[in-house]
Amino acid sequence: MTTEQPQNGISVSGGMYIGSMSGGTAQSGDHAQVVTNPQGSTVSTGGQTGHQVLAAGPQLLADVARLRAQLPLLAADADGVAEADAGLADLERTGEAERGRLARLLELLTAGGSAVAALGAAAPVVQGLHGLLGLG
Repeated sequence: MTTEQPQNGISVSGGMYIGSMSGGTAQSGDHAQVVTNPQGSTVSTGGQTGHQVLAAGPQLLADVARLRAQLPLLAADADGVAEADAGLADLERTGEAERGRLARLLELLTAGGSAVAALGAAAPVVQGLHGLLGLG
């Protein structure tokens, strides 16, 4: 591994240093690649098998915000509420999530035993996650 000395004096060992970037995508690591999926969002895959980050579109993020606004109607300790809220909060905050986490969120929103599945605002999020995950 080599150590580079960027202009600002920060030592970087391995990896990658980007001083300034506007738009675009960068990926580093063994077998790293960046592609664009059919919906136009960026998909980054790394050396980990099955690791895939998917970017949510504006409509899904708006639906997530509506669903999160309804979550306080449920008891915080009801089945699946806390875990679903955490997943929705992360998605809303970053606009993207790892494929496995999105699949788990979809499972929570559609499971018969999940209190969140009973909320009307869950339906558009479920539909949006199906599309993002390529399930229909």
